[in-house]
Amino acid sequence: MIKLLIDVGNTTTHCKWYDSQNNSFIKETIFMTKNVLQDETKVVFESHYDQLVYSSVVKKIEEKIKQKENKAYSIFDFKKINQNDFVYPIDQLGQDFIANFYGWKTSNGIIVSLGTATTFMIIKDSKMIGAIISPGIESSFKGLIDSADALEFNFYQEVKWETNTKNLWTKQAINKGVVNGHWYMIKGLIEEIKKEHNIKDVILTGGYADLLIQNKYNVNKNLIFEGIINISS
Repeated sequence: MIKLLIDVGNTTTHCKWYDSQNNSFIKETIFMTKNVLQDETKVVFESHYDQLVYSSVVKKIEEKIKQKENKAYSIFDFKKINQNDFVYPIDQLGQDFIANFYGWKTSNGIIVSLGTATTFMIIKDSKMIGAIISPGIESSFKGLIDSADALEFNFYQEVKWETNTKNLWTKQAINKGVVNGHWYMIKGLIEEIKKEHNIKDVILTGGYADLLIQNKYNVNKNLIFEGIINISS
């Protein structure tokens, strides 16, 4: 069976085609969420697949997908999701949280997802017991640039980890503050969570996970898709 897996985020939508017989991803594409179901994304919905399964944090896009495709299933359409796995009501959780939870088979751990927001999911005794939400790297850049007249939008186009602390031009200084600073925020919260809950395992995922090259934790950018697969199997 070929499954079209769709992760609808606030900023981007990521699609992967998954061959369940061979347990492998065949291809993938990414486009802006605001363009979902417009002409440039028709190739996705006109491609060959037997089933479409999605996780969406954007309600209006979710409704459009269901209207467009009668073979479309939300992760909530499957019985695998169990309220007992979460301390919060599942209808109050983002679908990305739920998919990530079922993507990582661990009894105790922290999932850090770096997207429009940076989120921390705390798993203890095989149950999600807490979460922390922070503005993400992109949101931090946009917030700064939108608030400062002297900064131009093209400063946001070169997002990267900066290794130096001297001789930094404005672009490099912003990267140092936002990207490197974001990592130290993440690291600090991870250490606080680990100490409070006696947790050791940490995994990073999301679109900006690769940016934090200095981290000492595992990165799995397919985590949400592995969760969608587990939920729909």
